Amino acid sequence: MREQGYDQAFEEAITTAQLIRDRGDCCWLIGAGSCSLVAYLTDLSKIDPIQHSLPFERFLNASQGRTVHFIFVATTPTITEREAALLKSKAVTVHPATTLEAVPCLVARRIRRQHSGIWLNPIAWGDPAAFALLQSGDIEGINQLDGTELKELLPALKPRSLIDIAAITAMYQGGVHQPGLIARYISRASGEAARRPNGIVEETLRETRGLILFQEQVMLLLNRLADIPLAEGYAFVRAVSKRNWKQIGTFAEWFMAEADKATLEEWDSRELFETIREAATWAVCKSHHLAQAVTTYHAAYLKAHHPEEFNRALKLVHL
Repeated sequence: MREQGYDQAFEEAITTAQLIRDRGDCCWLIGAGSCSLVAYLTDLSKIDPIQHSLPFERFLNASQGRTVHFIFVATTPTITEREAALLKSKAVTVHPATTLEAVPCLVARRIRRQHSGIWLNPIAWGDPAAFALLQSGDIEGINQLDGTELKELLPALKPRSLIDIAAITAMYQGGVHQPGLIARYISRASGEAARRPNGIVEETLRETRGLILFQEQVMLLLNRLADIPLAEGYAFVRAVSKRNWKQIGTFAEWFMAEADKATLEEWDSRELFETIREAATWAVCKSHHLAQAVTTYHAAYLKAHHPEEFNRALKLVHL
């Protein structure tokens, strides 16, 4: 990473985050897939890329000429002139948090003043009360969900994990607009099996109930089924988004030549590649939606366990 000049970008990102946190404000990284492993180890991101299968290899492919750019959301995004002098490049952009994004930080700050204290980062991701609240459709004041039509759908969608929240926002507002996709996702929650399951495909897509929703899943499928390097898998995603049919054709030949026929089981290699290609046209960035899901989950957790403080903070931001 140092050879590609990424070290300076990370130093600036760490400095920016520390400046914001030192003044008592909250900030979080959006699009943590940008060298996600380093971002996690340096506390820029709370998303464990190993646990959530976020391949960072695409950012280590020098031939693509990519640079690292960190996007933070902060409750108070202003950087002073003195602080700006510490930043050497333009590797970091800080955006203001929306009113709903700021609510969990306001609640936590109020609780810290009144009680022994609560910090958002150590909150366990699998709190039953938080997900019971989401499944009930009680989403007023919850970032990414409030003001949507999801209130009526959430009891059927049955979110049970952070990745469920990311999948729901990806389908509803993230660009995944395939007709019937949400209905299929709901039916899978009731135990409906995918058509002609394949062991590798089933394992790769288990977290999204057998549906391809994320670019990272496209990369992993190409890698696991035909040993296509992950960085090349992202090149395929980019080729599909740009409708580069010549490059897509090259990948099709590569996939069909390398795919293990025993691994494909009943699937025809061309049919499976076409399924992956079609999904790549709507797949969105998983790391981005996971980062957003963190603030959604924090809000649900605080609303479930500290409803009085949550409602006060919500009224405050709407003044």
